[in-house]
Amino acid sequence: MALSAAQNPGAKFSEAGYIRLVKRAEGDDQLAQTVGSRAEVPRHHFLRLLVKASQAVRIKLEAANQHKAGEVQRAVAQAASAIQTKAAASSHNYAAANALVGAMKAQGRLRESDIEAFARERKFEETTAALAILSELPTDAVERAIVHDRVESILIICKAVGLSWNTVKAVLTLRSDKGGLSKYDLENYLTLFTRLKQETARHVLKFQFQSGGPSAA
Repeated sequence: MALSAAQNPGAKFSEAGYIRLVKRAEGDDQLAQTVGSRAEVPRHHFLRLLVKASQAVRIKLEAANQHKAGEVQRAVAQAASAIQTKAAASSHNYAAANALVGAMKAQGRLRESDIEAFARERKFEETTAALAILSELPTDAVERAIVHDRVESILIICKAVGLSWNTVKAVLTLRSDKGGLSKYDLENYLTLFTRLKQETARHVLKFQFQSGGPSAA
């Protein structure tokens, strides 16, 4: 059922729909290749798919998507690269999100409530763009923190820019599947976030994230 839907070029999938497809594609090479080959698959789901896909599927997707070759390599390595930065900067979705969030910031209208709303509405690009602008980090660094890195990375970014726990919790939902976060995970993340001092987070942001060094996690 999922495969036939993914093979239908006229089919439209919601955010929740892509979450289900990517999850079901784990261990299913044919479904993974089909989903990854869809032209409109959102960037963050494409990256998640690649990380969990088999080597055979990654090779086929890289061959079929030469313009995404750098993303394939970066997702597999789960590390920053110049190619990924270029791909993120040229992404149409990020261009629109950066323009929107940039205008809000310039007009003094970018508030924490906006970031929380973006995250709760699962607007991945807008959430990433807002955190990148506030933290003065490259978009790809924030994207990587949300999608791939250990949770400490996004907690550090959020603490450094002064976000409250409610907003952080909404941002963390972008890392989770449809089922959301467990109570146990939320309690652990809240403890980590509460213990983290803003001064420490800003120090890490300056000397590890902004310097292009290794992940804070």
